[in-house]
Amino acid sequence: MTSNDGEEYTEVDEDTGERFIVDDAYLDEESLQQYHHAPIGSIDCFDVEFLSNGVTLLVGGDRQGISDCALKLVFDRGGQRWSLPVCSDRDKLSPAVSASVAMFNFKRQFLLQQQKFQEESY
Repeated sequence: MTSNDGEEYTEVDEDTGERFIVDDAYLDEESLQQYHHAPIGSIDCFDVEFLSNGVTLLVGGDRQGISDCALKLVFDRGGQRWSLPVCSDRDKLSPAVSASVAMFNFKRQFLLQQQKFQEESY
């Protein structure tokens, strides 16, 4: 599967004067549907190295997950789905709880790195 690149052009925010690039491929709902089943890698949430990689956390709803537009963004940027192990097939976590676990893991990694840095400074 290859990314369906649209035409890119530059827009200017009227309020801030900031320039940004617009990719038309994100506006085409038909082509976005292909990303619903895109081959995106998966990683255990506790194996994600938040501090050594740029991380954007997208959290989808219980029933529909994240949008096809968001899936295209993940695919285009080489992102990965992360999974959170649960006790059984019937156990599910709400998106809010799942995001909380991810943020806790980020904070834990940050504190461990900070502690390591302080120990090396002495």
